[in-house]
Amino acid sequence: MRRLFYSAFYFCVIVLFFVLLLDKWLMPMYVDLGKDIAVPAVTGLSSEMAQKKLSELGFSVVLKRRYDISVAPNTVIQQSPEAQALVKAGRQIHLVIADDNQTVIMPSLTLSTYRDAVFNLQSIGLAIGVLDSASSNEFPQGVILKQSIEPNTVVRLGQSVDLTISLGNNITESKVPFLINLSLKDATARISDSGLRLGKIERKFLPDLIPDTVVGQSLDSSLVVTPLTIIDLTVSSTDSEL
Repeated sequence: MRRLFYSAFYFCVIVLFFVLLLDKWLMPMYVDLGKDIAVPAVTGLSSEMAQKKLSELGFSVVLKRRYDISVAPNTVIQQSPEAQALVKAGRQIHLVIADDNQTVIMPSLTLSTYRDAVFNLQSIGLAIGVLDSASSNEFPQGVILKQSIEPNTVVRLGQSVDLTISLGNNITESKVPFLINLSLKDATARISDSGLRLGKIERKFLPDLIPDTVVGQSLDSSLVVTPLTIIDLTVSSTDSEL
């Protein structure tokens, strides 16, 4: 009889435990599932404080940095979605963080005219270094053949860039290359080798492709055009916020 009593007692305790578990944890979690949450305002906070505040609400955080000396370094200067926007729990919140690191990305100057190259460098805070010239059977007179710093390299403001300028060529036409499915880097090189110039780069959300894969070009590969004609590209991106 005593054994039966203890068995019934333990059974009641176990049942009570699961009832409390269901009431205090499982049910609230089920109710909150899919519930909209207001995004808190984190602009003006430090990166660490903003991430902590967002993480506590179940958001994931993506950080990007931008040069800005109007506020303290590591301060949130922009957020997306904006404050008070209603989103689902677990949503990615994109934050732009102020950075006092005075660096820029080196542009591609190859096949630009000297005048354009000077303008492009000075507009982003870089300087013209040593100028050289070389004969070329491929590229017209006055365009940039080489630059001392590779495109897309991160460099400090004020840094000098050496340039090699073409002395001239006899080319009167250029064949447009087929660039689809090439990487942006390979396509840029192919454009340069063909005597053309890279124009605008449009990014398209295509998560199934490797980022920066060329999926479109503004000029058909069947065309023959004049040298230095600009060709625009569309490349893949995994950034859904585009």
